[in-house]
Amino acid sequence: YIAIEKYDADSLHTSLPTDIVYNFVDFNTYNEGVKSECLREELDIPKDAFLMLYLARISPSNGALEMLKHLLPMLDRRKDMHLCLVGATPDNRTKYLSEVEKSCTGKKNVHILPFRKDVPDVISSADVMIVPFQEPHFARSVIEAAAMGVPSIASDIGGLNEIVSDKETGLLFNYKTFEGIISQCEKLADDVAYRKKLGENAVQFAHENFDAVKNSQKICEVYDRILLSRKPR
Repeated sequence: YIAIEKYDADSLHTSLPTDIVYNFVDFNTYNEGVKSECLREELDIPKDAFLMLYLARISPSNGALEMLKHLLPMLDRRKDMHLCLVGATPDNRTKYLSEVEKSCTGKKNVHILPFRKDVPDVISSADVMIVPFQEPHFARSVIEAAAMGVPSIASDIGGLNEIVSDKETGLLFNYKTFEGIISQCEKLADDVAYRKKLGENAVQFAHENFDAVKNSQKICEVYDRILLSRKPR
């Protein structure tokens, strides 16, 4: 088996040989050179405001509503902090999405947008990616953000805790209780140097683990190893 993360490999419960090759990023598209203020310009968010980005389908498994329940008191207190949720599905409305929208009524520093195609520009607009997933998942948004120097605040759950190195490329919080998430958000909002350091580490981590050329080669090496181990008939 070739698994995209250790969590998936462990979930197979197999004694057969297993290799782990992470999904990868197109560094031509996602890189530190992409500079955009698209979300700030569209939503009239000040350039010096701290912008957190949730980039995923708004669903129970991804924890959007649960995250808001914990962050809204902070956002009421900190008008210099903004949260943008990109992942609404207007053509496929759900009760959960309606509850998320209702919880944000009147909140000028919380913004809900549908999915969009300009993902690199959207990520570049943000200061941090926030990933409150409630189920194990390999989040492409995390590795794309890492490649662009944007650190993540993420659930300490299978998959995410492999692609976010706690206190090195981002921060992890308890996905059941959300303990620590408020202090983590405020820490990155107020400590620009720390946020920049995490972002720099994230870029290095992305190039070490999510490089398309390197990871494609790893897959080829697995096939070569298997073919060479076969006995001729």
